Amino acid sequence: MRVRGLAAALLALLVLISVVAVNAQAIPRVIDTGFLYAPFREDGAPFDPATGTFGGPRGDDGCLVDEPQADRDDCLPAAAAQVLLADSRVLYWNAIEGGEAADGPLALQGGDVFIDDQSRVLSLDYAASRGSSWIASGTGAFPGTPREPGLIPGVDPGENPDSASDASLFCSDQKLLHDGRVLAVGGTNYYAEPGVDERLGVAELEGIRNTRIFDPATNQWTKAPDMHYGRWYPSMVTLANGDLFIASGVTKLIKPVYPSHIEDSGTNVRQTETYTASTSNPTFVDNGRTADRSLPLYPRLHLLPNGNVYYDAAGQAFNPAGQAYDQALWNEAAVYNPKTRTWRGLGVPGLTGTTPTIAEPGFRGSTFSQMLTLKPGPDGDYGTASFLSAGGVVGGSPGSYVATPTARINHVTVGDGEEGETLQTFDAGLMHTGRWYGSGVVLPSGQVFVVGGGDVDAVVTPGAERPILQTEIFTPRGEGGEWRLGPVLDRDRTYHNAAILLPTGQVLIGGHAPIPNGYGPTSNNPDTPVRDAANNFRDASFQIYTPPNLSRGYDRPVINGNIRESVDHGSRLVIPTRDAATIHSVVMARNPSVTHLIDGDQRMVELPIVNRNPGRSVTVQIPGPSILPRGPYMLFINRDVTPRGAVDPDHLVPSVARQMFVGAPAPRGVRQLPQTAQSPRRP
Repeated sequence: MRVRGLAAALLALLVLISVVAVNAQAIPRVIDTGFLYAPFREDGAPFDPATGTFGGPRGDDGCLVDEPQADRDDCLPAAAAQVLLADSRVLYWNAIEGGEAADGPLALQGGDVFIDDQSRVLSLDYAASRGSSWIASGTGAFPGTPREPGLIPGVDPGENPDSASDASLFCSDQKLLHDGRVLAVGGTNYYAEPGVDERLGVAELEGIRNTRIFDPATNQWTKAPDMHYGRWYPSMVTLANGDLFIASGVTKLIKPVYPSHIEDSGTNVRQTETYTASTSNPTFVDNGRTADRSLPLYPRLHLLPNGNVYYDAAGQAFNPAGQAYDQALWNEAAVYNPKTRTWRGLGVPGLTGTTPTIAEPGFRGSTFSQMLTLKPGPDGDYGTASFLSAGGVVGGSPGSYVATPTARINHVTVGDGEEGETLQTFDAGLMHTGRWYGSGVVLPSGQVFVVGGGDVDAVVTPGAERPILQTEIFTPRGEGGEWRLGPVLDRDRTYHNAAILLPTGQVLIGGHAPIPNGYGPTSNNPDTPVRDAANNFRDASFQIYTPPNLSRGYDRPVINGNIRESVDHGSRLVIPTRDAATIHSVVMARNPSVTHLIDGDQRMVELPIVNRNPGRSVTVQIPGPSILPRGPYMLFINRDVTPRGAVDPDHLVPSVARQMFVGAPAPRGVRQLPQTAQSPRRP
């Protein structure tokens, strides 16, 4: 009996261990996923984690509860665009401002109800991982720029009666200049064409020529010179000499017909131009016919280590309107040479220079394109660059509609000369779920955090998408990598979400401004057992994510004392740190400037360590301007705490970043966070 009893007890123990083990595998651990702090909002409304909603006088949609549609200024903005300023604040602006005022089809009322979007500046409390204050900074609107004449000769398009919708920041692109100011180009002019009466007409969204500059020292926008072409959804990239390259966009989204230059009708803006930021009197220069190229809206563009601009065969097709008759050309990846002002094709990703892959070949819509960490070779040169794309929809308009879970890495070898690039595509595995319009953020560890999106294309059927609340983490390994689950979001983040890296190594998540349900009034679909549709109201909240390597309780490395805030290309930088013996890598991350999944200046660059003085300092080499275009960067040192074996990114613990300027003097107002800022632990 004793033997039988002992055997039964052992069997029960084994069963219990098995159950615990299975559950441990089924439920991701915080040390593997990282964690999310509770959402917060400008008005300080309390968040209820049980219901996932906000309380307070504004209600869950951020509009005043008594009359939420009476005054569109009474609704809080969502962060569809985010820029990390050198003083650690975040400049952001809204999307589809005024859409909540529609009471009928947007196709008829859009020209009347939409107005210029609010821009704000958010100050973060890095000790509590939440926002502490907001400063209103205006709209960045400067009307008066020339626009396209009407389709009907002698008949002007119908204007919004309050004349507050002709210079919106919405659908512009923005980049940080070398001195820390922000340049925003393009945007939206809303009107009815043709107009029926004061409130109705066939809506048009025109891309504008407007450009403006935000100065963090004054929290004000000022007008900059006009571009040569009106652009809605353009992309911009900082070049090695500090100038900015601008490509694509569309001048009229709904009815792209231009009687005065009929040859440009039916397609996006093929002409490119350059903002001469390196000169004493910056202006926009037309790059000429050899620089023309048909590209999707918001084309995914990046600066290569040889100074050329790379197009990653991805962008926005903007179904179901705005299709271009030549969109088949978008399937080919290409490089632009700023010196010769010419393009050269690299072939179709997935068909040219490809290893076996499950990812669909050719153009990918509504996906992010993240440059993985640029690493020096044994000789200190940066000869290759790799770009991760995941999710989105397959093909141009109308696209696959249902989001794909596939991912690919396009690997570009730049060669010895300026035109020696070759392309190879590698399989990056499958995400755990298909994801349309997901944001990607490269972390100091080299991993990529992916957040937000929906399961179907919410521009085709707005209001019918199901939100993807599950986040994911991609860890590069070899030529590919692996995916694993992150934490689950508390709020829907579908169309117009945005996420950026913070100086603490955390991620600020914001946005969610969906197109009103079915292109009609803003309203939620009723949830059903079959399909739980996303929240159709704008979300003005933010949430902060802490990655796994900051969730394990490891001590973070510390940059001791003061170091230069400005460094020159080709110089060496001594970084004082008592952790020198365990510093695995030193990386510089360009201050992010994200909108609509794009940041042409996004880059995480590993610097060559040329000297190590244990207990005192590490010395790094600052590469040239093709690797680090001049401007603001966050400097991180990564400490290796891997228990044993090869270095694991989960065990690369970053310091709090030092804000630095490369190739340009640091302006006044640079804010250095204390190295003790934010000591993340499980909340």
